[in-house]
Amino acid sequence: FASGAVIVASVAVRVVRDVCYGTALCLVVRRIYAPAKVIEAPRRVRELVRFALPLGATDAVSMVNQQLDRYLILLSFPAAAFAGYHAAAYQIPIISTVPYAVGTAFQPKLVELYRKQDARGALDVWRQATLKVSLIVVPVVMVFIIGSEEAMWLLGGQDYVSSWNVFRAYSFLTLARVATFGSVLVAAGRPRMVLYAAIVTLVS
Repeated sequence: FASGAVIVASVAVRVVRDVCYGTALCLVVRRIYAPAKVIEAPRRVRELVRFALPLGATDAVSMVNQQLDRYLILLSFPAAAFAGYHAAAYQIPIISTVPYAVGTAFQPKLVELYRKQDARGALDVWRQATLKVSLIVVPVVMVFIIGSEEAMWLLGGQDYVSSWNVFRAYSFLTLARVATFGSVLVAAGRPRMVLYAAIVTLVS
């Protein structure tokens, strides 16, 4: 019960913090641009919300999905086991963000190709980007998979060496981070598909 209360309190604090941040940001932006001349937007607000809402919901589901295993360990195992798991349950920093950075860089090109009805060309660009990312991600991740025990000793010290198997499992997950499937779907104008994929991943 105490652990559940801590989780609920943590989520509530984050929600309140984000709401306050969003409200303050809107007020600051409105004050800065108040003297600016109002021009008609090329897109209606309803269309923008319809497109952006699934993406925002996808981020929320993905955040829950990333933290769900930690909450399950917290509720099911002693504090010492949770500490060891929490210390090792993360993917390799920087490397795991490379595909997303590359996907963001290629996003305008994908959108342009889809506007020209050149879906095959967009997929070719996506495949080439995935191949280039693989040449960076796969060798680095394999080093951490092979030396996961040594890596945990360097990163966490002797107390967390026993958690090397958790770190190795998460390193295997990093191997799948060579491509961003969401960038292709968003460029094709189907952001809801990204949300559905995130929900399926969470439920499964």
